Amino acid sequence: MSIHAAQTALSGLMVAKAGLDTTAQNVANATTEGYTRQRVSVNSIGPGTQAGLSAGRGVEVTDIQRFASNFNDSQLWKATSLEANANERLDAYERIEELFGRDGASISSNLDSFFSALSEATTQPESSPLRQQIIEEARALTLQFNNVSSTLNNFQTSIYDQYQDKVANVNSLISGISDINDKVVITERSGGNSSVLLDQRNRLVEDVAALIDIEVNYSSENRLEIAFARGLPLIVGSSFSSLSANIDPSNADRIQLSVQTPGSQVSVTHQYGGGLGALADFHESAVGDYENIVNAMATTLHDEVNSQLALGQDLVGNFGSAVSALFVIANPSDPAGSIGVNESIEPDLLAFSASVDDGNPLTIDQMTPGDSSNLLALNLIKESSYTIAGLGNVTLNEAYESLLANVGILTRQSQRESDTYSILHAQAKSNREGLSGVNSDEEATKLMEYSQAYQANLKVLNIVNELMEDLFNNLR
Repeated sequence: MSIHAAQTALSGLMVAKAGLDTTAQNVANATTEGYTRQRVSVNSIGPGTQAGLSAGRGVEVTDIQRFASNFNDSQLWKATSLEANANERLDAYERIEELFGRDGASISSNLDSFFSALSEATTQPESSPLRQQIIEEARALTLQFNNVSSTLNNFQTSIYDQYQDKVANVNSLISGISDINDKVVITERSGGNSSVLLDQRNRLVEDVAALIDIEVNYSSENRLEIAFARGLPLIVGSSFSSLSANIDPSNADRIQLSVQTPGSQVSVTHQYGGGLGALADFHESAVGDYENIVNAMATTLHDEVNSQLALGQDLVGNFGSAVSALFVIANPSDPAGSIGVNESIEPDLLAFSASVDDGNPLTIDQMTPGDSSNLLALNLIKESSYTIAGLGNVTLNEAYESLLANVGILTRQSQRESDTYSILHAQAKSNREGLSGVNSDEEATKLMEYSQAYQANLKVLNIVNELMEDLFNNLR
């Protein structure tokens, strides 16, 4: 037994301590989200130039191995993007379904109430109370159009605000990833362990993937580069870009996303998935389409009722262009939001009677009491079909029923997609955890192995110490 034995035992002691430290780190982070387990890698130290026969000079730690897979990570990020897109879409459809269930369904009931009032008036077309009831029902109907239009506009605004928040979040995450890239390079250049930094970086990448569909590559010195899945780069080397968004000047329903670099700004013209892509699609395709349908309904109601009234004669003798309109639209670009009842309309000014007899206008004396010829024509509007963009030829009630049915169908479809992608995400996460996650039983076994190795090497050191003391005592 010699000083070489002590050095060998000391090397074993240090390796065992490194193993214990690494295992303790794993155990401490067993519940840390995104943590990647580690294990010491060791090599035996040969005898080198030592004279005579020698088993070697002990053991050394060559590396701290990180149990990670770029493939597993990329699969998890892809699944994260798909799940986030589906969940964001489902959340939006559930919110708009609640909106129509609370406010929108009453447009149909208000339409029924309005035409019921018209129908009731056919029994006594000259009755002032029945005519006043028609005006009140018309006012209630227009207010409901206004309410739904306002709610849709507010909802679209909230979608846009959410979108801007997510853009800011992407920019913060991209900046954070670039910063960690620099720290990884510095750490690894100095021979340090970058595992914790890599875990932090991966968690940020997963957060980015929840917002947009990305493609990830690794460049020199373990830098991570990120680009949109269809091309535009966000992180290249030590440089990174930022995103900006605004409403497309040519289409108020479309959100225009751009990538900004110090020297340029490029519009993103492709689908980009994730939660951000879902919000952009919903802002344009869903809310925009629903607004178009409600606006078309309001315009049709306004045009058809007023046009038919213009073919009749009121109780004071007005006919043709002199007939007062029942509905007015203050802002042609926002029909549902600005439709209202003509403030100057009075019961006697509703043109329910026929206005001509053998081609000649009727005088008040010639009008037949109870004449409701034009009122009967107004009632036919309820069952008449009109062309509504995206729906074809439908009645006003059918248009709204189709809108509600479409919302319900797309909500259920979004729920199925969300369930499917949640399963895929759980599988991807399980695959990652299977390799990279901490197994408590395995770590307990390693703790015992390293503890026993530590005690064994410590015992060797004690024995060497005792032998050396005996040797020195004998030489005195």
